[in-house]
Amino acid sequence: MIDLFDSLNKAAPDGMNVTEIMLTWTKQMGFPYVNVSRDKDNNLVIKQDRFLRGEKKDDDKSPYDYKWHIPFTYISDASNTTSKIYWLSPYNDSLTIPDTSNLKWVKGNAHGYYYYITHYDDDGLVKNLATALKDGELNDDDNTVDRCNLIHDVFNLAAIDKGSYTDALNMTTYATEEKQYIVMDRIMTEVAKVGLAAIDENNATLADLTKKYRKYMTDMIKGRVMDLGWDGKDGDTFMDPKMRGRVYRTYCLYINDSTDTVVTEALKRFDTFIKNKTIDKNVMSAIVRSGIKYDDENGSNWESLFEKLKTSDWEADQREFLRALSMTKNVTQRKKLLHYSKEDDAVLDPWRYIYYIHYYGKDYNFTWNLLKNDWEYYSGKYNGTSFTMGYLIEIPDVFDTEDRYTEVETFFKRPEIVSTIGTGAKTVPETLASIRNKIEWKKKHATSVRKWFDDHVTLD
Repeated sequence: MIDLFDSLNKAAPDGMNVTEIMLTWTKQMGFPYVNVSRDKDNNLVIKQDRFLRGEKKDDDKSPYDYKWHIPFTYISDASNTTSKIYWLSPYNDSLTIPDTSNLKWVKGNAHGYYYYITHYDDDGLVKNLATALKDGELNDDDNTVDRCNLIHDVFNLAAIDKGSYTDALNMTTYATEEKQYIVMDRIMTEVAKVGLAAIDENNATLADLTKKYRKYMTDMIKGRVMDLGWDGKDGDTFMDPKMRGRVYRTYCLYINDSTDTVVTEALKRFDTFIKNKTIDKNVMSAIVRSGIKYDDENGSNWESLFEKLKTSDWEADQREFLRALSMTKNVTQRKKLLHYSKEDDAVLDPWRYIYYIHYYGKDYNFTWNLLKNDWEYYSGKYNGTSFTMGYLIEIPDVFDTEDRYTEVETFFKRPEIVSTIGTGAKTVPETLASIRNKIEWKKKHATSVRKWFDDHVTLD
């Protein structure tokens, strides 16, 4: 590697030591964030720090004290052209950028070229960036990556208490106008992550908040649903099929209204599909999941799709059918799936059935109790397969209370479990750490996230 860097040195501009720069990236873990603030003269001040989730371990050492050579660049309301590079280093980890006092907003890491994230440690900068998004000042195609990593940065920094989820969620209010898939996908992912973490959809006391969260999501994407339509058409970009699949699936599941015109069309297409007609693979997920979510009281759609699962010879389709079937709230249907999973001629491995019922059915008590009660079967089948056993052991990582933490910890400490856990042993501390992180996150952030949805969404 040093030979490579030495060769690059020969081609680098005078004064640039590629080896010195790159060793700060290859000899220490993780990556940095750059803090952007204002000084007393209103000029920009940039300073680097390490991006770190959780506590630093005592043996977590670095020859560079977790400082990097960082090429900081920006765009601003004055120019969409990338600024010159301002180098931060282990020896000079902060600097002032002159002649920037007149800039209303700046967006660091211009066009997302470099591997660091940016924290805007100034209320004016944060609010003005949110306004710039709303006003379309960052809506050029050249700024697609800027919007995407701006959303990524503000949410991930809020998770380590650099900035707030209020500011992060404010950044998404422009999203009804977002037409680029990679940005919309990022927004939907981040909003769903914090919304679901803060608002337990199974908690009856939070029913109105659940409705507000779901309404925010469906209002945000309805424009794209209407623009794209169910079927591909001339003029589609190469990313439109992915956007179509993503927004239709989310809309149909979140709208929670079987009379909605988009849902009724999904159900018509489900009926067509069951009659062995082909459907667009990009919207298959939306169609089959709608068929299960809005099934009749006899479970007719579920039974029809279950037959499709058993006769399908294409694994990608099998997985999609199983995801949809796993959404059922009917315990008899779940048990039927689980019984089938253990038959010799069942499609897909048995672990997928409990795993999918867990994550798509969202009855976490059901699957956690099932795993505990059927531990002998699953551990006997998979304890020599690290990845698969890991999937099973992470089933309880959705919990976010102290009682659940203790319950999970106690279960995995039992001698008969320890002796049969095999290659999955390393996943246990990771699962416990995930539960602990959720507990702490909820203590710190759930109230502010709930308040944001309560304040920003009005129910019809």
